[in-house]
Parts: sequence; structure tokens; C-alpha cells
Amino acid sequence: MPKTLTALKTSDYQKLLRDIRREIESGLKKIEELLERHKVFSHWATGRCINTYLNTHELPRGATGRFYQDLSRDLGINDRTLQQCEQFYRYFPRFKPEKYLKWSHYRFLLGVPDEARRRAWIARIKKERIPPDELRLALMPPGTGADQAPALNLKAPVR
Repeated sequence: MPKTLTALKTSDYQKLLRDIRREIESGLKKIEELLERHKVFSHWATGRCINTYLNTHELPRGATGRFYQDLSRDLGINDRTLQQCEQFYRYFPRFKPEKYLKWSHYRFLLGVPDEARRRAWIARIKKERIPPDELRLALMPPGTGADQAPALNLKAPVR
């Protein structure tokens, strides 16, 4: 007697479904992690190219801003992002992508000029799995957070 579709709803079939779903989710997560690691490395490599160019070509005094504007226009990438890429390369000249750190983490770490403090933050990010938004808030100078916003003294509405 042939098995009907309802017979396929056995516990073995349910286990097969769980295994396949788990495998697909795992594969997608690995793809996202790999994509993020390549994105970080690509930004570092972009910074290396810009840094090399700036160190081998003498730009007229005050022309660096114009250089980034031209580069931004020709590449279709924001000039601030290009500046951050170059700074990223300078701050991390011997770069090995960290598994947990994303480009956003590194962008926020560019605001930390002291190398020892950056390294300490990197260790803390990896240990505590600090997401980029929390890192941004943690790196903000005291007194600049939303809790420090001045109270608005609004008048009561009049009809």
C-alpha cells in the first residue's frame, strides 16, 4: 500500500524539516559574515590605495578636500567614506579582519586617536559582543547623550 502524504508527517519527516531549516539558516549566516568581512577588508584596501596615492603625489596646499570631492564624484562614493577608508588604513596598517567587528565598529573606532585605547576597545567589543550602535554611544564624550538634552520650556497650547 503506497504511503499517503499524511504518513509523511511523521517525526522523521519533522526532523528532516528542522535539519534542512537549520542548515539553510547556518549557510545564510555564514554568507552574511563572509560578506561583512570582505566589506571591511575592501574599505581597508581602498584606504591603502588612497594613502599610497597621497604619499606619492604632491597635491597643492589645501587641495586635499578637492581631491576627495573629485574622487567621490568619479566613484559615486561619499567623500567622508573615502576619508574614513584612508584613515582606517593609517590607523590599522597591518590589518587582519576580526571575526565579530563590522565596518561600523571600525568607523566609530576612528574617533579614538589613541592606538592603545582602540586596541582595548577592540578586545572589549569581541569579549562583550558590543553592537555598533552601543559602541557609538559608549564612545560619545560625556554630556552629549540624549539624557543630557536641555529641557524644553514649551508654553501650554491656547485655544
